[in-house]
Formats: sequence, structure tokens, C-alpha cells
Amino acid sequence: MRKKFLAVLLSAAMVSGSFAPVYGADFSDGGAAVTEALPEEMTEETAEETPVEAATEEEIFSDQSADTEEFVTEEALEEEIQEGFEAEGTEEETDSQEDVAFTEEESAILEEPEVQEETEQLFADEDAAEAAGAEEAGSEVSSLWISGILYNKVYRVSMYPTRDEVYDDGNGLLFGLSIGLTQADGKQESRWFGDYNPIKKGEEQCYVELLGHKVYIGLCDEAGKVYSPGKIHDLPAGTYRLKCWTDNGTEVYADEWEPENTITFLSKDEEAENWNGSRKQVTLQPGETKYYKLTPKKTARYKIIGLSSLTGKIEAGNAWDTSRYLQAGALYTVIVKNETGAAVTETMELQETNLMVNKMELVSPSRIYYLRDWTGGVGENFCTDPAVKEYLSNVIVKLTYEDGFSENAGVATNTTHADYYVEPWVMLPGEVPGEEDVIACRLSGENATIAGFDVPIILVQSLDIQKYADIKLNGNSFVYNGKAVTPSVDISMSGIRLRPNKDYTVTYKNNVYPGTATMQITGKGVYEGAVTKTFNISDADLKNAEVKISGTSFAYNGKAVTPSVTVAMNGNLLRENTDYTVTYKNNVYPGTATVQITGKGHCKGSVTKTFSIDFAAPKMVSAKVSGSHVKVNWKKTVGARGYYVYRKIPGKNWSKIKTINSGNTVTFTDRNAGKNRRYIYTVRAFCKNGSRIITSGYDSKGVSVTIPLAAPKLVSAKATAYNCIKITWKKVNNARGYMVYRKENNGSWKRIATIKNNKTVAYMDKKAVPGTKYTYTVRAYQSNGLGTYQGKYNTRGISAKTSLSAPKLVSAKKAGRNVQLRWKKSAGAQGYYVYRKLPGKKWTLVKTITKGSVVAFTDRGAGRNRKYIYTVRAYRKNGNKIIKSSYNKKGIKIK
Repeated sequence: MRKKFLAVLLSAAMVSGSFAPVYGADFSDGGAAVTEALPEEMTEETAEETPVEAATEEEIFSDQSADTEEFVTEEALEEEIQEGFEAEGTEEETDSQEDVAFTEEESAILEEPEVQEETEQLFADEDAAEAAGAEEAGSEVSSLWISGILYNKVYRVSMYPTRDEVYDDGNGLLFGLSIGLTQADGKQESRWFGDYNPIKKGEEQCYVELLGHKVYIGLCDEAGKVYSPGKIHDLPAGTYRLKCWTDNGTEVYADEWEPENTITFLSKDEEAENWNGSRKQVTLQPGETKYYKLTPKKTARYKIIGLSSLTGKIEAGNAWDTSRYLQAGALYTVIVKNETGAAVTETMELQETNLMVNKMELVSPSRIYYLRDWTGGVGENFCTDPAVKEYLSNVIVKLTYEDGFSENAGVATNTTHADYYVEPWVMLPGEVPGEEDVIACRLSGENATIAGFDVPIILVQSLDIQKYADIKLNGNSFVYNGKAVTPSVDISMSGIRLRPNKDYTVTYKNNVYPGTATMQITGKGVYEGAVTKTFNISDADLKNAEVKISGTSFAYNGKAVTPSVTVAMNGNLLRENTDYTVTYKNNVYPGTATVQITGKGHCKGSVTKTFSIDFAAPKMVSAKVSGSHVKVNWKKTVGARGYYVYRKIPGKNWSKIKTINSGNTVTFTDRNAGKNRRYIYTVRAFCKNGSRIITSGYDSKGVSVTIPLAAPKLVSAKATAYNCIKITWKKVNNARGYMVYRKENNGSWKRIATIKNNKTVAYMDKKAVPGTKYTYTVRAYQSNGLGTYQGKYNTRGISAKTSLSAPKLVSAKKAGRNVQLRWKKSAGAQGYYVYRKLPGKKWTLVKTITKGSVVAFTDRGAGRNRKYIYTVRAYRKNGNKIIKSSYNKKGIKIK
């Protein structure tokens, strides 16, 4: 009942134009936006369809069954309020009818005096209860509300703040939004967001203050995560709800007030066109904007070129610019806008540009000294002054680029990682002696953003190296090396290294022999003054010297071996017989020799080195059969007095067979070599050192020769069966055994057997095929630890051929009208052909028998003719070939 009553009041408020963007009427008092709150228990209540006089107050406002009549709900009330805004200016009577539609029963109840009195009494009771609750609850928040946001707003870019106080998300998301708060005591306050009502930016959330309460606002995704407009977000594409809440847990969503009120964020690239960065023509209407998806193939800084009237920028993060550092493979968005008043067509292109320098640091020097008599004015660039150029040439800076790469560069030079020039740029702010800040250099080139840095400068009357220079010798104590000792010197002035012979000169005294030496450094050019330094030179000890001989192994040649010697001290060569002497021992004959280096003059101590004298082994040339002998040859060995000749059978030990007492003889004939054997020969040289004989090494492999075995004499090759041929030959002396070879027709020799006994001189070839001609030969062989070798053989060989024997006929007997024929079995036969004929006629095949074991045949076609003659032939298959035996040409007659 009361909801309908309030609806009427609200409708009146709407007509009068005093409605605030909240539910409830605007009860203004002196301009303060304070309205009466709806009773809490009327939020979702319905009225029971029962006599009013029988109902209590609790029954009136309790939930009822489904068949009761409905009161106006809160949602319907808000729709009526909205309709009131839309219908503002119409007649009050029509507006009221649209906002509150009473049923006949409700109108009847309102018209009954008793019900009205009870209702008024009930309202009075409720007001009293609300007053009591307000005293207890104080200013606690009882409800929030949201209105005024546009339906189904769509955004292409992410939500992010643009100022410390956030008006909206930068895209009009919050513009026009109204948020209201109602306290328990009935006080209300609302906030409309425009240019003069910003959201305050908190540490984690954005909020507004209403009646002293912080009301937070944010976007809530489908998973319940809340994004604050006060922080930068890269929102995923999707649908979001606008949410408000307070610290006491009170919260409200915009779509609870306006159900269709949702916010959709599209991906930046969802509606963008692909662009690979090459030349592209773009046409835009006035105010039109286009988006392009860009994925660079190379990590670099890029810029858009070719646009003059149109504006093209590259997105990176949540910012846009005409030049951006982009990562290869990453996805970016390019935006092109037409902010002119006419349609524009232009061609754009992506171009790689200079990497930006994020940091420039001074490496050296730490300060600059400058002569005070410079004639320039205060604050002028004096980097063109010749004296200043001298200093700036030593300045080194470190550049760190946006890709993380760092490099050092000198002033007045070009960088290598990007196209920059480190420009000399020295500004002197004053001329007061002492330290002053100056700009030492600056960058020039595209995308140069760092002008330089300050370094201290000291104004001096002169550059006296004795007063201002830092002088360091590379040592104070040195060793005699036979030459002048000239230690290097490092001279710097405030980090700037002075250059020898240009900024200073050095002279030395007493710097060759042991003792105290001096060096004098004298300023030159803009530098003046002189400094004297001393250093010591001591005697050299050869133990600390680098001693080398020209080799560690030498060939014996019968003469003294004297390898050359070099001695160096600190890289300088000492002089033989002035700084050291050399003596040799045991350096003539093969063995270990020594050389001793002994200090002399300003050098002391001694060093001994060893080297070997090697007696080279004679190089073997050949061992060849010459008639019944073996002739051995080798190369001459230098220094040899003679040679020892050795021989062995493979697998046995070496035996000395000859001593040759001439170093010039390099051949030997072995007349005792046995026949049918294999021998190996080697040679050792020898020389004499007094009574001691020294032998050389030898070739352990040696040279070998085989005295060939004779070819076995073939005796015969005879067929002994249908598949067997017997081969015989003569015995070969000294043979280990024999190898039997066979070939067919004009084919190649193939070994078919190895006989390991030289006394066996026959072999049965049991794999002969009947009817095939075979040729046989035999080779004798010998074997030892080094392998097996064969003798000669008869190349023509000896031939033989096997065949099936003719079946022996046994009988042919008349048996009635038939003839029974019998014969003997032929070895190897797989079947038989049976023939018959009349006297004086030719043989006729009458039967083919396919089994070799069948040796009888009954001729059932002979009839009464007793003159038939019979014969039989055996046969055997060899592949597709049929081999036939011979046959009895006379045959056998019927008996």
C-alpha cells in the first residue's frame, strides 16, 4: 500500500521537476539534496487479499501466497520514475495514471474510512519505528543506487586514468554516471560525474565521498574480478558490470537498476586490418579513424612516414606515438585519424629509425683542466678552441640504448649501435678559478633526447705536470738484459692520459748496466715543468733467463753435434762470450748429450740442457727372388761402420744371418733361403765408439718375400657316378695342403674344397650335375702367423663330365594281350622313358614314368603282335633342363 503511495508522491515530484537521480522524492531544504528513504520492509513486500480489518500490521507486510494480488514492485516503481523523466511536461493527470495503476480492489480499500485510518495509523507506527532505528543506527549506509549510464556502451581501448583525479576512463565510460547513497537515518546524497565532479584516485580503488562515506567504483568481469578506473589496465575483451560498494559491505550493480546496462570492451585489434608495414594507401573521411594490426619481424624502433594531413600513431602499452620501440613477433595497433574537415587519401609506410639513448654516462675524465687565458665570453661554446679540443679528445662516454645494449664512444665520433654523433659541446658558465660545471658533450641525430651532462672544470694559469700530473712507472726495479732499460711511464692529469712526445718527453741516464738509473719527464706543448724519477738495475741470474737450444733430437752423422743456444732476459737477447759461455759433452756418438750455459760479466749462475743423438734405422727397400736366391736391399745410414742382416719366418724370432763391415754396402744375397717358404728381412746399422759397438734401431716390419710353391701336376678327372667326379694330382713338397678349384665351361674359377694335408692328392666332387662339363685345377698352399699364401697352378686345368647310365633291360613277356617289361634301376634317375618299335622301324615313346624307383611297365596296347621290341631311357631334371641317359639300341624282344 505504501509503495503505491510513494509512487504517487514520486510522480508528483517528477512533474514538478524537483526529482533527483535516485529513487524516492526530492525533499529539498535550502538547496540540500536530502530525501526520505523508503521503509526497509517495503522493498519486496506484497499485500494480502484479505479483509483489512482482520489483518495485523505484520500480516500486511509479510510474504503472501501466489494467488494474492501484486502491489507495485520496486523495479516497476523505478520504471515509472524513468518514464516520469521521459514524459516530463505532460499533464499531471496522465502522468499519475501511467505511474500508479490501482486495481478496483485497491481503490475500494483506499476509499474505506476504516482502512484509511488503519493505514494512517500503521504509517505513523512505522515512522516512529524508523525514528527509533535512526537514533540507534546513526549514519550507517542502508543502500546505494546507480543511474544515468548509457546502455550497452562499447569501447575499443583499455581503461586507464588520464589525471590524478579521474573524470572517467579516458573514453567516456563514467561520464554522465550518477551514484547515490542512503543512510539509515534517511539522508541521501548523489554525485553526477561530469567535468566538475571527478572521482578521487585512491591507492587501490577509485572512490567518491557521499555523506562522509567512501563509495568505491569499478568494473567487474564475469569471474568477479574488479578493475579500478584509478589504475591502468589492459582489459581483456568481454562484457563487464559497473559496481559500487562501501566498506560496510553494501554494494550495487548498475544492471540491477537498468538490466540492459552492460559494458562491452572489444580487443584493440578485434576490428583492425592486418598491415605488414609496407606502403599502403589510406583513405579516411572527416573525423574517421582506422585501426591496423602490426607484427614486426625485427625488434627495433619504428616510425610512420608518408602522412601529412592524416595523423598516424603506433600503440605501445596504453600510450600512442608516431615513433615506438617494438618487439619482433609482438602484436601492436596502429591508429590513423583524419582530424581535418575533408576526405583525405595518403600513403603511409613503416620505417626503422634510430634507437633512443636512455642513459649517457661519463667514463673519463673525472674533470677538465683549462688554461685561464681563454678569450671567449662567459656562457659561450668554446669547444672549437684548440686547447679545449686537446682535452675533449680524451673524453669517453657510455651510451645505454633502449634495447639494453651499451657502448663506449669518444667525443667527436660516431656511435656504432645507432646513428648518433657525440658532439663536442663545452659551455663555461663562469670564469672564477676553481671547479665549475660545464656540459662536456651532447648527442646529435634523429631521436636524440639527451643533451649531455656536467663535469667539473678547473681554471689554471698553466698546466704544470709537477703540480697536477699523476706519474706512474711500470716498475722501480729491473734486471740487466744487455740493453738500455727504458721503463714505460703513464702520465695523466685528472683522468686524461698525456701523450708521449706530444704532451711530454722522457730522457734516461745510466740505464744499461746494474746500478741506479734516472729518467726525466719534461712537459711539452701546453704542459710545462719537469719531474725526475729513479729506478734500479741488478745483475742477471741465468736461472731466471729464457734459455733455448735449436733442437732436442739430432741424427748421428759421425761428427760432433753442436746445437745453437739463445739466452734472453726479459725479452732481450744476451751476448755469447760477453754475458755467457757454452760447453758441450758427449755430443758425437749416439746417446744423450749435454750443453752447459754459464754466466759471465753482469750475469751469474749456469743452466744445463740435454739433447739426444739418434742412430737412424736403415730404411728397407726390397727383398726379391732372384733365381733360387733372395736379394735384400736398403738405404745407407749416415755414420754407419757396417750392418747386421736379420731373417725370420712369419711368427718366429729374428735371426742374424750376416754381418757386413762396410757402411757403404747396402745389398745382400741370401743363398740359403729354402724353397716354398715365406721370409722376412730387416737390417741394423752399427758404429764403434772405441771398443763399444753402438747399434741403430731397425724396421720391425721388415720386407718380405715368398719363394713360391710349385703348381701341382694334375693326373686325371674321371666321373665315378652320375654326380661324382674324382680328381687326382701329384704331391708338392713343403705344401701345407691344397685348394681345389672348379669352373663350368668358360666361367671363372671357384674354390670348392680345401685339403689340409699335403699327402692327400685326390678329391671327389660329389656335387657334379649330370651332363655338365667341369674343368678342375689344384693349388698348393702354405700358412704361417702372417697368413696363408698359395703356389702356382695349372691354368688350363683338367675336364670331366658325368651322365646317367643306360637302364639294363631284364625281360619282356607276353601276358595275354599285354606285354610286361622289366629293367634294372639307374642310379640318380628321377624317371624313365619307355619306347617300342617293330623291326626295321623307329622307336616310339609309349610311356613316361615319373618315379625313379619304378622299374616295370605293362604295355596294354601291344595286342596280339608279338614282334614288338622294347627299350628304356633314364632321365633327371636339372632346373628346367632334362638330362637323358643312353639306352640299349638293340632293345629286348617279347618272349
